[in-house]
Amino acid sequence: MAPGNRRHAHEQGSLDRAAFIGTNASLFDHGMYMDQPLTGFENPDTDFILAALDERYSPKRDTAFKSLMTEDPAEPGIARAIISMLAGRAFSLQTHMKRAFREGDIQYLSWAARSLLELKFFTEFCLSSDQNMARFKKDAFIDASTALQVTTKNVRAISDMPIKQESEKTLSWIEGKLNPTLDSEGVTLDGGFLSVSGIARHFTAGQEFGIVNMMFSKFAHTTAMSTILPFQTEEQLKIVRALLLQVGAMNAVYIVEKLAEFSVTKGYAEFAG
Repeated sequence: MAPGNRRHAHEQGSLDRAAFIGTNASLFDHGMYMDQPLTGFENPDTDFILAALDERYSPKRDTAFKSLMTEDPAEPGIARAIISMLAGRAFSLQTHMKRAFREGDIQYLSWAARSLLELKFFTEFCLSSDQNMARFKKDAFIDASTALQVTTKNVRAISDMPIKQESEKTLSWIEGKLNPTLDSEGVTLDGGFLSVSGIARHFTAGQEFGIVNMMFSKFAHTTAMSTILPFQTEEQLKIVRALLLQVGAMNAVYIVEKLAEFSVTKGYAEFAG
């Protein structure tokens, strides 16, 4: 993030730190926790969590956010589209998270919850300033260009790679399509791509992000822990699934509420009333 953008983001409103980390009081107000602890842990009321997600991620809201992709002459710029895309990703991820929980798939559940954690920081970054929204859009092109460069370099370096010639032709075709877009958008690779951990540090949440992201990653990736975990008792697995859902849901609710609040503040007709 450029220094100027950092200052602008800070001036536009760093969040209350506890709220930003995900302590969303609304999720705790209506009996999220049962009275009896389970094997030393408080037992999240997963039925309530799932119901809360369904309420916040309603079909009405989904339609409203999708409609922001339609340009409005009275609201020039990319804000409407960026908000719509962030919301679309959040709707998709919370759907994945609920499905993973119901199927009992901890690896799938961890991936969805971790992705929501990352999306929360990208959402706050984008809502901090118009410059940050433009930077986020630019980052999509930087991601594509970086992936293409790295892949091309490695394909060329492997002398005995199967279908090497076909792969090089495909990559060359992609490059021919991508480069004119980069030029028209004025995209350069100066400064590299956005780092979620860097954004988290900017919002004074670097340590918390590192801890939670590491734990999600241990479950989401093929690690010794994620390999051995399925062979634990159902009671132990129930705790893990519930806690992953709980943290993921807090971030999911935070994201959709921030996007809706921003849309109301901007006076988007889709969110009137």
